[in-house]
Amino acid sequence: EQMNEDCLPPQLEVNHFDAWQSLSCLTDSTEQSAPVNFDMSNRAKLPRGIDKIRPHLELVDNVPLLVSLFTDCTVSTTREMIHIMQEYGEIVCVMGSSANADNVGIFLQANASFAVQPLFPQVCQKVSVYTETTQEQGPSPVSLSNQLNSLPCTLQDPRSIFLLIME
Repeated sequence: EQMNEDCLPPQLEVNHFDAWQSLSCLTDSTEQSAPVNFDMSNRAKLPRGIDKIRPHLELVDNVPLLVSLFTDCTVSTTREMIHIMQEYGEIVCVMGSSANADNVGIFLQANASFAVQPLFPQVCQKVSVYTETTQEQGPSPVSLSNQLNSLPCTLQDPRSIFLLIME
């Protein structure tokens, strides 16, 4: 293994290499995992990719149905996973952003769904990112979009959780 001294903290000398071998920046391959001090032979292994979920469920176990969070998903793979879970008798509840129009189909497909209005990045504390319009003005474009995107949701609550927490 080739040592990369550029990623070492300044207080670490080269002769302490053995203690830091598990750092991925010190090895040529990031596929290696850090050594563990207990038996991991019965650890559940999740399939990678939506195309491997069904074969895993049929041939191995139901662990993919027990995992409630998935990462690196596209809209189509999310919808496919919801479909798979429903095929296996699961009741699917999803939570998603009301600002994302792609979530409408996901909200419709789930057994229960609720949309959360995201907090937009605030550059300056003195200038609000989002200002409410008056009733005479009607809904703002952002508010109208949020309302339309969350129409398929089972529940609607107009209160801002963020503002409630701040109080």
